[in-house]
Amino acid sequence: MSAIVTLSKQLRYYKRLQLHRNRDVSHYLTAVQHWQKQRMQRMHQPLFSQLQYQRLASFLLDRLYNMHDLNELAKQLDKALKEKIKLDRFLPEGVLSAAISAFRLAYLTLKLDEQVAQHLLDQGITIIDDDSIHQAMLTLQQYNDRIKQLILLRKISQAFHQYGRSFLTQSAFRLARRTAYRREFNFLYDYLAEAFAAIRSTDRSNIFFEQFIADEKQVLQRIYQGHPMPFGQNCQLAQA
Repeated sequence: MSAIVTLSKQLRYYKRLQLHRNRDVSHYLTAVQHWQKQRMQRMHQPLFSQLQYQRLASFLLDRLYNMHDLNELAKQLDKALKEKIKLDRFLPEGVLSAAISAFRLAYLTLKLDEQVAQHLLDQGITIIDDDSIHQAMLTLQQYNDRIKQLILLRKISQAFHQYGRSFLTQSAFRLARRTAYRREFNFLYDYLAEAFAAIRSTDRSNIFFEQFIADEKQVLQRIYQGHPMPFGQNCQLAQA
């Protein structure tokens, strides 16, 4: 499937999310994502606190897991489709593919969290905590989709690692900056530039992502194996 077909399909799915039309769902989704970020910061603190990984951890939490950035990426990619701008004419093919994959991951994350938010809203739950999220995920049976999420994260991290360390790709990417800015794709370019900078901030980015993915898999296994506290001891609260 071509990049443009994949992109068009992902944008259609993104526009169907309830958060665009239902203010209550959007409100609950914000609370769920706040809880998720707090959980990841707490559970992965030994990994995230290592000096060599701090820039990667920041990109993971603040850019990949960010509803505002997803909205901005969607606007930029939608602009390319509507104006029939062929991004691969000034962005290296591998870089464009990585960008579309990052958007796909962000969409899948948002979709799964929106399902949780909708369930909590339907149940009239106003305190978002470990127990309410745990019960929602059990009810929704999200295990397979959450595993797909981690598989996609691995593929994206490998792509960013490959292209972020390729002299030819990075040379072409730097040359594309002027054209990207002139065509008003500033956000898309800067987003990718930050991703590559985070990858190059350590020689062990692959180890960082593999550890994060392994730890997240353990969380999922504890959830669906009936562990009473799959997220650890310290319950985090968020008001919906």
